[in-house]
Amino acid sequence: MCRTAEAAGIADFRRHTLFWSLRNSPDEFQFEIHAIAKLGAKRLGWSYYEMGWYEIPANAWGDVGAPVFDCSGFADRQS
Repeated sequence: MCRTAEAAGIADFRRHTLFWSLRNSPDEFQFEIHAIAKLGAKRLGWSYYEMGWYEIPANAWGDVGAPVFDCSGFADRQS
């Protein structure tokens, strides 16, 4: 998630933990959002299925009540 956020120019985002996503995301239509970011005027959500960001439609609502996620040190863990 950090790698793709950086590549897309996303400075920060809010996300639920992976365990939260596994527990709260059904197999069929998804109502919950794993992570949310803003890029200019766009609202983006995270898809574990696609392993990437997608634009949230203007007529949809999505929120993640988590603090801003800090990717600092992420590059240090990549070896």
